[in-house]
Order: sequence, then structure tokens, then C-alpha cells
Amino acid sequence: MSRIFAAFALAAALLLAAPAANAAVQDFGAFTVDVPDGWTAEKDDTGCTITKNDQSGSVGIMHMKDEGITAKQYADGIAEKFTNPEMETNSDGVIIIRGKIGDVPTVTAVGVSRGTAVIMTMSSMSQENFAVMGKICGSVKSK
Repeated sequence: MSRIFAAFALAAALLLAAPAANAAVQDFGAFTVDVPDGWTAEKDDTGCTITKNDQSGSVGIMHMKDEGITAKQYADGIAEKFTNPEMETNSDGVIIIRGKIGDVPTVTAVGVSRGTAVIMTMSSMSQENFAVMGKICGSVKSK
């Protein structure tokens, strides 16, 4: 799973470098993640959503038991929500989807490995937010 997290962070880091921010490690059961100052995390049934306090960006992290669905099947279903999605598969088998949902630029990474499916989605109108969200995703550690 760390390959999925690393691939997602790399995709986001390519967008823009962000200034460092103080962050607190938060535990969501199956994984931990660094949540920077000015962002709020909420646990849900499959993972968490981390939202900038001014509502200008969000990261969704889903960490689920693999139900026999391939990364491609997950990605195809997710891509239906995008306008003109661009999909690519990296060397680790992680599928990156880029495009817009509504008018909001969005990047999603999908990977399935060792019985676990991980889906991370970043959405924001701000390139600066994408850089911070890439750091958030890069901080995720499976347990």
C-alpha cells in the first residue's frame, strides 16, 4: 500500500511545491496521516476526509478490504464522474485519474494490493492546495 501512497504523493508533488506546514499525526485505524494546521479530518466508514478549514480543498482517503474488484474496475467507475478524464497506470499498477468533477480540478489514485484497496482523491481550485494535499497523501502510512 505504501506504493499507492507514494505514487499519489508524486503525482501531486509534480503540480507545485508547497511551503512546509505544522501537522499532527491522526490515526484512522487502518492507517495514519499527517493533518496540517488549517485542515480538519473526519473519519468515515471507509477512511477519512481531510478538508481545508476555508473549504477550498479536500482529500478523501478510502482504505478498504479488497472485495475482488480490480484497480481498473474501481478506476473505470470513478472516471465516470469526471469530465474528460485522463487515466494512466504507473509501474506499480496504481491508476491515476486526472480531470474535473463539475468545474473542480480533481486527481484520484486507485490501487489494490495484498487484499486492500486504497483510493485517494484530491479536489481544489487552488494549485497551492494541491501541493499541500500531495504532502498529506504522502504522509499516509498503512498499519
